[in-house]
Amino acid sequence: MRYDYLTKFYNDFGEEGFKRLVNGGLNCQNVHYSYKPTYTGPGHATIFTGTSPSVHGIVGNNWFERNAEESVYCVKIKGGDLSGYNPSRMLVETFADGLKQYSNFQSKSFGISLKDRGAILPAGHLADGAYWFNSEKGVWESDRFYTKNNPPWLKEFNDQDFAELYLKEGWRLSKPIVDYAESVPDLNDFEYPLTKEANTTFPHDLLKAQKNSDWGILKKVPQGNQMSADLFKMLIEKESIGLDEYTDFVSLSFSATDYVGHRFGVQSVEVQDTYIKLDQTIADLLQFLDEKVGKENYTLFLTSDHGAAMPRAYLKEKGIPAGELDGREILKKLKGIAVGEGLTEDWIASVMNLNVYFNDRLKSTEEKNYALVKLKCKRWLAQQPGIAKVVDLENTSESQGHREQMVFRGVHSQRSGDLVLIEEANWNSYTDKGSTHGSPYEYDTHVPLIFYGFGVPHGETFILLPVSSIVPNLSLLFGFQTNQVLQAKPIPELFVK
Repeated sequence: MRYDYLTKFYNDFGEEGFKRLVNGGLNCQNVHYSYKPTYTGPGHATIFTGTSPSVHGIVGNNWFERNAEESVYCVKIKGGDLSGYNPSRMLVETFADGLKQYSNFQSKSFGISLKDRGAILPAGHLADGAYWFNSEKGVWESDRFYTKNNPPWLKEFNDQDFAELYLKEGWRLSKPIVDYAESVPDLNDFEYPLTKEANTTFPHDLLKAQKNSDWGILKKVPQGNQMSADLFKMLIEKESIGLDEYTDFVSLSFSATDYVGHRFGVQSVEVQDTYIKLDQTIADLLQFLDEKVGKENYTLFLTSDHGAAMPRAYLKEKGIPAGELDGREILKKLKGIAVGEGLTEDWIASVMNLNVYFNDRLKSTEEKNYALVKLKCKRWLAQQPGIAKVVDLENTSESQGHREQMVFRGVHSQRSGDLVLIEEANWNSYTDKGSTHGSPYEYDTHVPLIFYGFGVPHGETFILLPVSSIVPNLSLLFGFQTNQVLQAKPIPELFVK
């Protein structure tokens, strides 16, 4: 969710959703990620640990694991006692972990998201449960890592007819098409259809789309957000959240917004309608919490794991510089450079997330060759269109500029490459159609942050804040300390007794 969705679509919202949070809470309007890459995994870890990837270690959704010499996924472990889906790759504690320890493990902690990483990382290492949606099976699931990985109420929820509940009516616009003037015309050349057999215009036949693909269609439409909210409500009731003297924690990640944005793009009617429908979902959730927990008995915050860029096809049509950085082509060229110097292509271990990894085994035994091949690769990379700077992570003097500092905050010595490429604005590794994210630029870094509820004053602040400021401020609000290196100052407006 880009920050400007709050302002751009403001007149489309009702009074009890986003507007209730903005007008009744503390609206922090100048909140940014202080690192690159702005991906989902790092974003969720940063929000809930109060640290950056250089500390929490989630440097991407996937990254090249040097010891194993293979790509790994941020919440999946292969082999050993921790085999499965869990947060063990995250190197530090979350807010929920601190809360549990502070209450002597009387507090409860849960995470919900259509994405596994969106459920697992926020809930933390000590979570009671984390639940995500399996696209192939069409059910919500968990992992044996959690004590409540398969509660009876989860089966009760899964036993419902999701097609009848969420797909039958299709995806139709919430308002007349003339009310979507903030978006480009529904028929345009910047979008992908829900399935190969579908078109890109409203209405969208979701039952047909499900038959032509799988249950993953629920991740790509606003109904996926509503389904997540419905599961959240069942969890609150069945687990008796917020009903005793101990503070409980539940995170809810509305992941369908990301899938819709990737497929249709920032400028699309689909994105606008998704947020109109999400506004209604949030209004319903707030009313639910008022009734089940009590208006003065909960504190929430709303933010996003990253923003999003305009599709390259759209930017090019408008005459704005944009382009593609092809990671596979870069890998091929760098291997060719190594071979051209009389070395083997094994010198280039991987190119991932605009990180270049050299072969650690060769580096340790052939230092002169390493210096040579790295120099040659840096020179070639620096001359390529779309690459603003090549940062050598072994040269800390290169961390002087703002973008370079964002690189160093976004890398971990054991998980990131030897070289990191800083892309020019509107250059990325995505396709021409649809939107993506990952850059150090404002369209990806600027996100909403609204605190609301118990202990939170009404108002707004324009102070420049990093996303990592959320956890230390919440910890102070609830009276306990975290075990992190503080990376942000307190927000003065938040602490009103």
